[in-house]
Amino acid sequence: MPDKYELATRVEEMPNLFSFLFWIAVFAVICAGLYYLQKLLSENEDKRLGLILPGVSVLASLFMVIRAVFFSAPITAQVESFYEMVRENAMGLLGLAIVLLVITNIPTVLLMLVYRTEKRKLRGEEDE
Repeated sequence: MPDKYELATRVEEMPNLFSFLFWIAVFAVICAGLYYLQKLLSENEDKRLGLILPGVSVLASLFMVIRAVFFSAPITAQVESFYEMVRENAMGLLGLAIVLLVITNIPTVLLMLVYRTEKRKLRGEEDE
């Protein structure tokens, strides 16, 4: 039979699990909504409508990279010390920028895949 301490820890861990599952569900709903919206925009005759969400995604990823690379220095640091840090850690910052660009552009690639798939379907229907 488990002791009181063991039961208390199990009860305390349950809200964390429910919170985690709740946020996973919210994330899944947002992803499904974005997929559906991208599909609707891509099915339109106008080419540019299907490129709205990928464009927003690229801009958001560039914003995240610029923010991480240029504003990672402490706010109280002086400009000279920031440039010294960049010179000393240039490869580290470049690596950070590349990794962030790759990771934050995964949604862009997925949105572009939906766009290309829908445009190919439209062309296939027009050919028939």
